[in-house]
Amino acid sequence: MQADKIKETEATDAIATKKELYRRAGLKDIDDIYRIASKTQLVNKPALMSTRGFLIDHYTSQPHKKEEFADSIFNSIFLVCENRKGILGFLQGHESEQWLKQRPNMCGVNGARIDWSEETLRKLGITSLENFHHFGVIDKVAVDKTLGKKRVAYNLIKLFAKLLLEKEKRYVFSEIVTRVYSRDKPMNIKNKASIRFHKKLGFNKVGESEKYSYEYTFLKEKGFFKDEIYLAKINDLPYQYKRIFQVIK
Repeated sequence: MQADKIKETEATDAIATKKELYRRAGLKDIDDIYRIASKTQLVNKPALMSTRGFLIDHYTSQPHKKEEFADSIFNSIFLVCENRKGILGFLQGHESEQWLKQRPNMCGVNGARIDWSEETLRKLGITSLENFHHFGVIDKVAVDKTLGKKRVAYNLIKLFAKLLLEKEKRYVFSEIVTRVYSRDKPMNIKNKASIRFHKKLGFNKVGESEKYSYEYTFLKEKGFFKDEIYLAKINDLPYQYKRIFQVIK
C-alpha cells in the first residue's frame, strides 16, 4: 500500500509535453538554475528589465547563492523544465505553511506592510486572511529565453498549481516587483512583462506593499522596491492537463 502511494506521488511530480519534461528539481540541476537566475537578474537596463521581467537578486556577484538554491530544493516546491538541450527554466514555490514561516501574518519583504484590497479578496471568496492556509506562493519563475522556447513559465505554473491542488490548496499568490528606486529616485523599470503574464493567466491584483530596502542587488543598500500582490483561484487558471501534458510513470 505504501509503495503504491509513493509511486503515485512520483508520477504526479513529473509531466511532459511532446518536447519538454516538467519535473521536481534535483541537486544535479543547481548549476543550470544558477545560470538561468544570473541571466534574469536585475541590472541597470530599464527598457530590457521592463520587457523581459527579472529577479531582484544579483547572482553573478554572489556564487554562494548556489548553496541557497540547493537548500531550497528540499525546503520548497522547486520545479524545472528540460529538453534535450538542458534546463530551460525553473519555478520555486511554497505551500502556505512554508511561506508563513518566512512571512508571518502575510507581511511583505523584510516585514514591509501590505495594503490589501479587501473588496477584491471577497470577490475571490476570501473574507479574511487571518488563519488563511489554503494557498501556495510563487516565489521565483525564470526562463532562459535565449533557448527560444515559449510557454515554459506558463507550464511550470500549471504543474505548481496541480501539485497545490493535490495538497488541497485552492489559491496561488504571486508577488511582483513593480517599482524600483535608486536612493529615493524611481527608475523607469516597470516589470510590464510579469504583470501582463499574470493577468493573462487570470491573476488579480489584491495588494501592494509599502516601500522596502533589499540587499543583494546592483543597487545595494541604496535600492528600494515596491511590490504588487496578485492572486488567482487555482481552478480558474487556464490549464487542461489531459490535453497538454502526459503523466510520466
